[in-house]
Amino acid sequence: MLRRCAQEEPRRWDTILTPLLFALRDALQESTQYSLFQLVYGHSPRGLLQIVREEWERPVGLGVSAERYREELQDRISRAQRIARRNLRDVQGIQERRYNEKTRTRTFQSGDKVLVSLPTSSSKQLAVWQGPFTVVRQVGPVDYELLKPGHRRERQIYHVNLLKEWKTPQGWMALDEDTKEDLGPPCPGLGRPWEEGSVQMGKELGNHQQQELLALIEEFRAVFQEVPGRVTGVEHEIRTPQGALVRERWRPIPQWWQQEIRQEIMKMQEQGIIRLSRSPWRSPIVPVIKLDGSLRICIDYRKLNALITFDAFPMPHVTHLIEKIGEAQYITMLDLAKKYWQIPMHSTDCAKTAFRTPWGLFEFTRMPFGLNGAAATFQRLMDNL
Repeated sequence: MLRRCAQEEPRRWDTILTPLLFALRDALQESTQYSLFQLVYGHSPRGLLQIVREEWERPVGLGVSAERYREELQDRISRAQRIARRNLRDVQGIQERRYNEKTRTRTFQSGDKVLVSLPTSSSKQLAVWQGPFTVVRQVGPVDYELLKPGHRRERQIYHVNLLKEWKTPQGWMALDEDTKEDLGPPCPGLGRPWEEGSVQMGKELGNHQQQELLALIEEFRAVFQEVPGRVTGVEHEIRTPQGALVRERWRPIPQWWQQEIRQEIMKMQEQGIIRLSRSPWRSPIVPVIKLDGSLRICIDYRKLNALITFDAFPMPHVTHLIEKIGEAQYITMLDLAKKYWQIPMHSTDCAKTAFRTPWGLFEFTRMPFGLNGAAATFQRLMDNL
């Protein structure tokens, strides 16, 4: 109400504070169904409208003795307060049930790291998460004592609602590992597993069968390798509105990752996956740590994807695929090495895939992971084979 008052009457807001407070005290409260004035004095205040009404009706005296008036006044106040307490209890019960529907019990142990929601130094009405601080002990069902070194009071007690678990950051940006295809492939070396002896074979295969399998891999060496090939007859196109452009801000990369990222960028450049660019487009790089500790290089194409025209090519349904192989005697599964990187980009669209690194601006010459429509292009290729 104060904010609205200041917005509508910026030049004389201070002169209408008195009638504003009067209206606030005279208004019925939703929870108690009584005004604040009635709960304190037992009757409605005599405002301007009440005075005008009294003049119209011309009341004459109290009509009762002073003693009788005092008793009735006390009775009205007691009755109003009793009804207000009952209404307030009912409303509070409803509010409590609604609040508890989405609440969960949170507990912290001594030594845990937590963040605290505290007002900023510039505004007491604006709170931010500060910390982390160490939990010393639990002092009540929902209160914890925290250790805050360097503060005026090093030990302070806070309610659990002001606390949040501190999670040690594992990387610059975390993404869901379930969407591996959208994030991009892992970045392995350029080695050949059949030469390094790292080919895993089923234990049920005999020695003769294993030798035949190794001979097959050696015969088709160009197929069984980690370096992706390059298909012909299909190119990935990026259709965007004319005049559209994506140029995102630079996101700093942690220093301890830069050496490893640079090595992977150089490998991708050596393989012909990327090249140096002078494109006006720019998307940020997103390094992600996998569960096994290795590094995955991804590009955040979310803003670019919002501009790309959707490719409605039909995708195969898992149920239909299972029905096709239901009566098969042998089922063979082949895992393609960086399948998207085997499809070249259309020459006019390479610039749209550009991404920035500390070592320059690069663009993809092959179809990158994470692009809208990449899955449709790959499925179209598979259906034509």
